[in-house]
Amino acid sequence: MAGLYSNDDYLGMALEICGKLSNEPLWRLPLYNKYKKLLKSEVADTKNTGSRWGGSITAALFLQDFVDPTKRWAHIDIAGPAWSNAAHTFGPQGATGFGARLLANYVLESSSINEVDMADALVEELADK
Repeated sequence: MAGLYSNDDYLGMALEICGKLSNEPLWRLPLYNKYKKLLKSEVADTKNTGSRWGGSITAALFLQDFVDPTKRWAHIDIAGPAWSNAAHTFGPQGATGFGARLLANYVLESSSINEVDMADALVEELADK
């Protein structure tokens, strides 16, 4: 399971559903703005790492600073599931390729319909499985 951050509920829901369909689950986490202070720097505009606390959240908050506020975006934190110390459902021990199937599902679904329709269609598809 990987952490998911997004500034858009429909995008977040669509990615979560694609994760379930591809057996690469996502856990939607908050963009907790109070942690933004952990990115303050004494020598630069910002730093790219926070403290020990909220590392995944501060990574998403850091990325958010570089995205146009009018654009929808998502950050999938694959650091945890990117490597497996034992054989797993989709392969042997080692790199898992986590997220590749999820994003392929998302691209295939989103290329033909808009985000809201896609989320509705994926909910129905998931209900059928």
